[in-house]
Amino acid sequence: MATVSPIKDQLLIRRGTGKCLVGGDMKVIRMYDAGNETLVADYSARSGSSITSLTSDQVAGHYFIAGFGDGAVRAYDTRLDPRNPLVRAWKQHKNWIVNVHMQRGGIRELVTGSIAGEVRLFEYVPGPPHRK
Repeated sequence: MATVSPIKDQLLIRRGTGKCLVGGDMKVIRMYDAGNETLVADYSARSGSSITSLTSDQVAGHYFIAGFGDGAVRAYDTRLDPRNPLVRAWKQHKNWIVNVHMQRGGIRELVTGSIAGEVRLFEYVPGPPHRK
């Protein structure tokens, strides 16, 4: 059994938008305006597990993906209500997610890796938010 290191805060800077996403051992993913150093929103992580990795859609800028300590990977849409921004969840991993990476450009592939050495590739096709 692999040893899991202590939770470290996760930080992702979205260069195209000037926004910064922060997660960790908390129930929300915080978005800050990096230029103004102000909190934009607290997005509900919709999980009881710690956030262990973050990635973002650099093209449209509306989506971000989080990996969790329980092996779940969740996709969020910033255009939705911050209390319920979840649009998709994958639960193929059974162990701590150490990295998530969303392919840049027009191809929407998501690569995830767990502490157990599992690597998974998902096709992620974002669309308009399905609820207001």
